[in-house]
Amino acid sequence: LQDSQMIEYRLFTRPELLKWRADREPGRLDDNDEAGNDQGLSAPRIGVQAEPSREVSLQYNHEVDDDAICAICAFDGERLVGRISILHFGLIVNDRCLRCCVGSNFMVLKDYRNSAVGLSILLKAMNLGMPYIEASVSGQMRGILEKMKQFYHVDSSPIFQVGLDSSGIVQIATWDFYKNPNNANILSEQVNKLRAIAGNWFNSRKVSRFRSIGYEVIKPEDAIRILAEEYPVARFPVQLPWNRKLLERGLSGKSQDYGAWLLRIPDDSERYRLVSLYRRDRVLGQDKKGNPRILREAHLSEIYPPVRADDPVRALLEFASHKAREAGASLLHIHALSPGLESVCRNLGLNSHNSKAVFVSLQSIDPDIKATLADPDKWWCRAFNEDQFEESIVSAKATDSLLS
Repeated sequence: LQDSQMIEYRLFTRPELLKWRADREPGRLDDNDEAGNDQGLSAPRIGVQAEPSREVSLQYNHEVDDDAICAICAFDGERLVGRISILHFGLIVNDRCLRCCVGSNFMVLKDYRNSAVGLSILLKAMNLGMPYIEASVSGQMRGILEKMKQFYHVDSSPIFQVGLDSSGIVQIATWDFYKNPNNANILSEQVNKLRAIAGNWFNSRKVSRFRSIGYEVIKPEDAIRILAEEYPVARFPVQLPWNRKLLERGLSGKSQDYGAWLLRIPDDSERYRLVSLYRRDRVLGQDKKGNPRILREAHLSEIYPPVRADDPVRALLEFASHKAREAGASLLHIHALSPGLESVCRNLGLNSHNSKAVFVSLQSIDPDIKATLADPDKWWCRAFNEDQFEESIVSAKATDSLLS
């Protein structure tokens, strides 16, 4: 075990982190390094397990003030042994924009994982004087956060899966089978596997081939104006605003990993519905040549305003499944953020193999704001990982509007 008393912890602002990396590798880094763009051919990947490198991630938002902490690092001498990136964003709380932060790229070298290095980094992140969020955590990390009284589990909504092609259907059937294995004999095992595949194929047809009552897709140039007019304020006490630039790209089809559509559906209780899809690539091990096996997925992260069970939910799911298939996805994850959507998914026979995992720590927060943020029923949390939180940037021009 490493001696945790010998570890030094440093909090970096953006200029400090840039200088530290430039000193280590002169000429390698500039202000735009690792800023991220939407021009690459690969979607963000999930399911990648790898040891952290010597590098500290530079995932900070360029519009955040230079005095904001963007990384917390642990050093044993000059050796980097643990790190977390701090991403800043704005959250609408009781119709006011509140500065918050979310952790990203939280890693500790294997030899230091039993010496409280990770806990020390986490505690320092929690005490930055603003709400601190952990999202899309692993099962092991979820267990740790659930035991910490400083964290509140504010979103655990179920996520349902729909196969869009043979690869997606087989993958869901595999999850189904290993979730409820049958060890009776080889024959019954094969029968159960075939039943799982057939059941998921049938569910896929129910979602994607539903004869909808029809919908109108609003033109991108009109959608932003309508969103601003129809939803000028938050419907929930706690709500994540949309990033206007990203939303415009999604509505116009200019973002390869994010799509957004504003729909009008006959006989709906709402005049319009915003549908948002994110594309992700899941790594499912390696092939015989050592190349990663990739399953392309789409996440239906938001139907807004939230639907009730008696709304035209199946028409919305049909639309989302078609758009996910057009994006090349083999599997659609439906984030059931409302009881109405969850009810429809269960009635369709869809299985949920995971759920949202969003936790918030509220150290040194105003008691009234703390009471609001600690209550899961007051959240509309469309973000499912740190990337979606970071989209709601905080800058000198931050407003209290749902369109930031």
